Amino acid sequence: MKRIFFTLLCLAGVSGFSVQKQDVLEQLRNRVISEHAESLTGQELADYVNKNQAFFKAAPSKFSMESMKAKLMDVKYLAEPEHAEELVIDEAIPDSFDARQKWPQCSSISNIRDQSDCGSCWAFGAAEAMSDRICIASNGKTQVSISADDVLSCCGKTCGDGCNGGYPLQAWKYWEKHGICTGGSYESQSG
Repeated sequence: MKRIFFTLLCLAGVSGFSVQKQDVLEQLRNRVISEHAESLTGQELADYVNKNQAFFKAAPSKFSMESMKAKLMDVKYLAEPEHAEELVIDEAIPDSFDARQKWPQCSSISNIRDQSDCGSCWAFGAAEAMSDRICIASNGKTQVSISADDVLSCCGKTCGDGCNGGYPLQAWKYWEKHGICTGGSYESQSG
């Protein structure tokens, strides 16, 4: 009997906490941030955040603004120079979809590569998708790792500006016309 009472007490506490947590989050979302706070930086910003919430402890970044900007992709790559034709398919979208479950024989789908301090998501995303498509098309018989480093090094200005950004669609066109080496990052010596 004590065990049942304890279990019910715990469940009541958890559900009460969940509702309370949602209320707190809603209050935070609805809170108006003063104009003064919008201009704060560094330690002053961290102090303001810590004074006005208790979910985490804010601290000034150890990186300079220049070093953080250097890691961002250039804004000129946010818009594609050309777009592929829009494809409209009249099918119902599933409530959920996990490619790792749909194609478990393709280990590349769950592999997440590290682009480090290089704004090369365009090259890594394209190379990872290419690797996945090869595996899916071969029903898992061909598993390769298309080299994002090869895309970065060899596609040149056709694809973009290396670590400063680029166009995934151009990487796909480069692959179609010239091919891309297999292999992981240069230091992995795979491929």
